[in-house]
Amino acid sequence: VPVGRSSGWYLPDSQPPPSGLHGNRPRPASSAAGTISHSISRTSRLYCGCSVTGPTSPPDSSNTLAKIHINNWAEVNLLDVTEFHTGGGTACTGITTALHVEYTTDHAQMRAWEAVITSAALGSPVIVAGGPDALHPRGDAAVAPVAIGTFPPCSYTVTLSTRAGLTTGLIDNTGRSQQKTFCVR
Repeated sequence: VPVGRSSGWYLPDSQPPPSGLHGNRPRPASSAAGTISHSISRTSRLYCGCSVTGPTSPPDSSNTLAKIHINNWAEVNLLDVTEFHTGGGTACTGITTALHVEYTTDHAQMRAWEAVITSAALGSPVIVAGGPDALHPRGDAAVAPVAIGTFPPCSYTVTLSTRAGLTTGLIDNTGRSQQKTFCVR
């Protein structure tokens, strides 16, 4: 079994996979939803981020797992400012009256996501949206209006950050972020 995400080190009871079989093979149609849940022996090779479900206490020192949930898909992280593409606006057009942050986040194992606005002109970040929550455990998709009437003229950044609860067993997913900048005039 490989030790680490891109490691050439393998545990003693395992052999390296044949050349070209390091997790880049096409997925079977039966797993088109992006996840697979099975019982699996610990001697089986896993070349992906995964999370183990089941009891955590007492420690399981057997050679099998009750259940393992595998999901190799990256979380969905889409961000836009609608004023950039409506009413003749562009990313270089200053925003004067309204701001609408358009976002989409999604993952079966979503642990955290947040859209925030920051600027040197603001005392603290403005949280546009965040989660997950009971109504949106996988993420959300919306166009969030932001009141900018009190924003002084300056440059601003809206950032969408997502983090799925995936792990290689040694390294947890650190998440993804993207940003859009805009000016209030």
